[in-house]
Amino acid sequence: KSTATTKKIVMKDFVNHGEFLLVKRNPGFENAELYSNTDDIVQSSEDDVIHVFSLATGHTYERLLKIMMLSVTKRTSSRVKFWLFENFLSPNFKASAVAMAE
Repeated sequence: KSTATTKKIVMKDFVNHGEFLLVKRNPGFENAELYSNTDDIVQSSEDDVIHVFSLATGHTYERLLKIMMLSVTKRTSSRVKFWLFENFLSPNFKASAVAMAE
């Protein structure tokens, strides 16, 4: 019979509000580390690509998509590849997307 209790935590943002969680190790894993060492963080290479999948239905969403695309490419140091559904895009957006890619 398990005596473990559960605690529900509702996440509404990514800010740490200081919730402490009690953990119980499974048999055989008493000496296993719970947290990975920060020295093990893998540095990103120049070959890393951020893939962004987008679907814009309508001129308003296409305008917001343009703003997002320009903002992401301006603020990141990694390569970004945007995946768009061509059959949902207006001819005007297609022409501007070609210009933005250059």
